[in-house]
Amino acid sequence: MSAFAVAIMLAAYFPYVSISAPAIAGLAIMLVFIETGFSYAMGSFLISAVLSFIFCEKEAATLFALVFGIYPILKSFFEKIKNRVLEYVVKLLYLNISAAGAYFITVFVFGIPFDETGIKWIVYAFVAFYNVFFVLYDICLSKITLFYLNKYHQRFVRLFGRLK
Repeated sequence: MSAFAVAIMLAAYFPYVSISAPAIAGLAIMLVFIETGFSYAMGSFLISAVLSFIFCEKEAATLFALVFGIYPILKSFFEKIKNRVLEYVVKLLYLNISAAGAYFITVFVFGIPFDETGIKWIVYAFVAFYNVFFVLYDICLSKITLFYLNKYHQRFVRLFGRLK
């Protein structure tokens, strides 16, 4: 699954895919987490993140490593919070902190300019878009997880047995 995640991450070399490729690659980590649990999912995530930094576009690899690759694992812990509003506050807090980290790594470590236009409102618009995108991503991740559990999980167990 790590190879699958990295293969998806390679699509980030195409224009306008630097956010969606890490988000889709996170689905591979989600499947590992569902079928094998926390330890193997963390191992798969770490391998995928390292290989992404070696082979893939650096901005997308940073987003994968700090936001979308680890999020399917953290999501299950965030969703143990009983208060739904507090749950989303924690999720968005995680997003904004990790996205800020990704921004600083992308700009100051890799030297990739973010705001070449000099228009500061674009940064604020991007942050707002990113938060909306993340909430939609979270909802889709929940729906995809339910779909997988209802439709394919039993087939997987029949083929490979329980891996946990």
